[in-house]
Amino acid sequence: MSKYLYTPYDIAIFFMWADFTRSDELNVRSMIWEDGNINAKYRANERMFVRDIERCLEQMQSTSYFNEAQSINNVLADIGSNFTIENVIDEESTIDSFFRIIKLKLTYCEGVSYVRLKVRTLLREFNYKRRHSIFVEKLKKSMRALGLATYLKGFELCDIGQVNIDDMIMIRLK
Repeated sequence: MSKYLYTPYDIAIFFMWADFTRSDELNVRSMIWEDGNINAKYRANERMFVRDIERCLEQMQSTSYFNEAQSINNVLADIGSNFTIENVIDEESTIDSFFRIIKLKLTYCEGVSYVRLKVRTLLREFNYKRRHSIFVEKLKKSMRALGLATYLKGFELCDIGQVNIDDMIMIRLK
């Protein structure tokens, strides 16, 4: 269940998207802290929580920021090694993070009660050409755990695995 709690990285991405004023950002950060939907290691230490969010924001805004895999590959090349590593991203945690950020938007942004997107866009976001049953189950599992539901036009509850991939769906809080 801890993978469905907000991370400083999720919150930093949300702040970048929301483009809050500094005072709004501080208010939202306080609300997130008070709600307690954060990793257990931060619940006892608000300073560490704030510092890690700020660190993530600085990294995202920095022009010199680049991924760790590339820097390791540069070091390996410098020492004459032919070995390289690939940047490995766990798809399930990426899906969870994607929906955690949507939940942050729905919970803490004034006037935002849904996020609209096409299933095709969602597939493209995760590099799928077709809807695969395992992928759909990962989506459903993450959405259920976060209390999110999908709707069609007219607030008709829908199953993300059954709707047409070109249908516009709305993701809302349950």
